[in-house]
Amino acid sequence: PWDLFADVAAFVTTVMAAAYIVTHAVRELRDRERALARARDRAALEYQLLSNTLDELEAGLEVVDADGRVLWRNKRAEQLAPPLKQGGPWACPGEHRACEKDATGVCPVLRARQQHRPGRCRFAAELGGGERVYEMLVFPLPGRRDNRVRVMNLYVDRTHATLAERRLVLAEPAA
Repeated sequence: PWDLFADVAAFVTTVMAAAYIVTHAVRELRDRERALARARDRAALEYQLLSNTLDELEAGLEVVDADGRVLWRNKRAEQLAPPLKQGGPWACPGEHRACEKDATGVCPVLRARQQHRPGRCRFAAELGGGERVYEMLVFPLPGRRDNRVRVMNLYVDRTHATLAERRLVLAEPAA
C-alpha cells in the first residue's frame, strides 16, 4: 500500500509543480504582452505627436533610404518634392525645376546622396500663389547595421535671403 501511496503522492506533486510552472509562465507572458502593448501605444502616440509637429514646420523634411524609397515626408516636403509614382524612387526637385547644378550638370544633392556626404542646392517652386526659392540640404543618417546609408532631406525657404542678396547686388555702385 505504501508504494501506491508514494506513486500517487509523486504524481500529484509532479502535476502540481507542472501546473505552478505553467501558471507562472502564462502570468509572465500576459504581463509582458501588457507591457509591450503599453510601449506600442506610447510609441504610436510619440510618433503621431512628432509627425504632427513636423507637419506644421515651414520647412520640408523627408527621409529617403539607400534604394531611393521615401520612408517619411512632412506636408511641406509633399508640396515641394516631385510626386511619387507608386513604388517609384525619390527624385530631386532640381531635376524638374531650375536648380543650381555643378559643372557636370548634376544636382549636387544627387551627388551627395551617392557619396554619402552632406550637400545642397537651390531651386524655385510655385507655392501659395507665388514663386518661392528653396534650398534643399541633404544629410546622411548613420546608424544602420547594414551600412546602407539613409539620408534626410531638408527643404528651407530662402526667398527672403535671396531677395536681400539681389537688393544688395543692385545697391552696389558700379566700379
